Amino acid sequence: MRYTVHLYREMRLLFEGIEADSHEAAASIARDKPTGDADKVEDCEGEDLAALVDVAGDEDYSQSVTIDFEAERQRKSAHRMLAALRAFIEADELADECQEWRWENLDHAFKLTRGAIAQAESAGILAISATTAAELLEALRLAQRALNTAPRFRVGDTDSYEIAATVDKAIGRATAA
Repeated sequence: MRYTVHLYREMRLLFEGIEADSHEAAASIARDKPTGDADKVEDCEGEDLAALVDVAGDEDYSQSVTIDFEAERQRKSAHRMLAALRAFIEADELADECQEWRWENLDHAFKLTRGAIAQAESAGILAISATTAAELLEALRLAQRALNTAPRFRVGDTDSYEIAATVDKAIGRATAA
């Protein structure tokens, strides 16, 4: 079978002589310019983000498939991970306001975290950036604080002390790495 493949790849575009008031303004002006206006276009051996694959002869493109590569899958799942981390921060802020940790304040954060992890795992995302790793470590520390200050509780068949021990081990491994 024959295919037509549209590959979406990172590339470097050079725009010389942009007049602007700041670095950010110059970047914004360049971003808004069409590729054809670049003074130089070159492959910078950047990441391949995705491919749109059409079947040759499929005039209505009903058999076309978009395939996201790892970098694009990471980009797409990043917003869910960020939402989960923000939920933990909100739970921490609630705890500060109430001057106590409440398990029910963490339910939403754990739900978002489970969803983000499931999406990442189903997409086959195995590697994470150093920034993401640091954020996840901070989320673990937040969970550790919650567990250490909350009264003893049970989640299904698991005792809060068992959960705390697991979080402690994860923090130790993450810190060592």
